[in-house]
Amino acid sequence: MSRSRLAARAAEQDVPVQLQVWPQVPHVFQGFAALLDEADAALQAAAAFTRAH
Repeated sequence: MSRSRLAARAAEQDVPVQLQVWPQVPHVFQGFAALLDEADAALQAAAAFTRAH
């Protein structure tokens, strides 16, 4: 199942969801937050979403 289909199906069931696609970064790039600005931003966005929901 694609990411967008999974997000859409979750939203249909009233599950809070926010799909963010980070192009041109390696798989599991969030593990490199100390090295990649995008990774740090992704973790901050995930934390904000978690706090909000």
